[in-house]
Amino acid sequence: MKNFIRHRSTWEFYLDLGEQLAQRCTNCARRMWVERRPADVCPRCGGTLAEARPERRQRWQAGFALKKDAEAARKEELRRLEAGGDPIPSDETIAEYLTRWLVDRAARQEIRPRTVQRYGQIIETDIAPQIGGVRLSKIRAAEVNRVLDAMAARGLSSSSQRQARAILGRALQDAASDGLIPINVARVSRSPGNSQRKVKPPTAEQVRALLDKAEGTPWEVPLTIAAFTGARRGEVLGLAWSDFELPSEGRGTMEIARALQRPASGRSLDLVDPKTSNAHRKLAIPPVLVAFLRRHRAEQRRRLLQIGSDRQWATADLVCERGDGGPLDPDGFTHATKRIARDAGLPASFTLHALRHAAATQLLEAGVSVKVASSMLGHSSSSFTADQYQYVLQKMTEAGADALGKAYGTAR
Repeated sequence: MKNFIRHRSTWEFYLDLGEQLAQRCTNCARRMWVERRPADVCPRCGGTLAEARPERRQRWQAGFALKKDAEAARKEELRRLEAGGDPIPSDETIAEYLTRWLVDRAARQEIRPRTVQRYGQIIETDIAPQIGGVRLSKIRAAEVNRVLDAMAARGLSSSSQRQARAILGRALQDAASDGLIPINVARVSRSPGNSQRKVKPPTAEQVRALLDKAEGTPWEVPLTIAAFTGARRGEVLGLAWSDFELPSEGRGTMEIARALQRPASGRSLDLVDPKTSNAHRKLAIPPVLVAFLRRHRAEQRRRLLQIGSDRQWATADLVCERGDGGPLDPDGFTHATKRIARDAGLPASFTLHALRHAAATQLLEAGVSVKVASSMLGHSSSSFTADQYQYVLQKMTEAGADALGKAYGTAR
């Protein structure tokens, strides 16, 4: 790369960046460099931009009082460029980049609508207030650590901190891949500790009390499936009869291949792919659930023959429906669970997601391996399951110690 230092009113250095694509306005002749993709309209006059063509691009940086200062800055800039840095750093801030990144990812449907909504909230409340004004080209690991420190100071859990760090990690990795920054500094930032809040799952008696109170309501079927499988809210409501094998005797199977979700826009409900690749799974279900679902299927078919099905959802063949074959509202399911739990005399902290914790706890306490339990629950990894349910594993190690003591007797 051609480069040199010269003196005019101040010392300055010059870099020849070679040929790069540029567009010229057909009206005012303004030149615009193509940073990511060609533009259509001139931002100065609104004229049409011609097709992009290669032009030589140069960069000057002036304002140095001493020659040695210009020389040091030139060498530092060359080192940065050799490391893969952007030759023309943008003035785009972290907040601006994250907003654009999230919009782009959502438009390409790489992030689910609810996830987009959650990411947007974390960016707005946790990341932007701390480092939103920092230029993207100047991002360092220290800025990522500042976000985590501020979250910890507000009493947010390490799980929330890890989520914020993961968002920054994904966004900065894309920025590094696009050549906007040399490296993804989130990778070398501090990893939050594992001080998760202890999960307090409902007992088996509490789950039975909930199901008893739900009997005869529209929520009996989805609550029963959630309790016996530990499936997520959207996974339960998105189940179709084609996802089940329900033999007249013995265990059956259930495949989770989709989820029911309301888009962030709040419009009509959609069936979407499961949360992750691991969330798409097939699991065995116990005979008691098989018998329950066979009775429900027979009753549902009789009812829909009498009153007819919602035309929009008739082909979906949903297991959990509102009475006419249409879907149950996910948020309505959450609120109804709280109401039924209250009527059953359960703690005010009882939530729909507590059934998932209860299922995980029952699996692990029954001696099911962490790997198998993780697969059944559709977790992203077995390490996540182990971290989330450490209290169960601790109890199991205590039981193991007692078993060894009983087996070998008194120490000599």
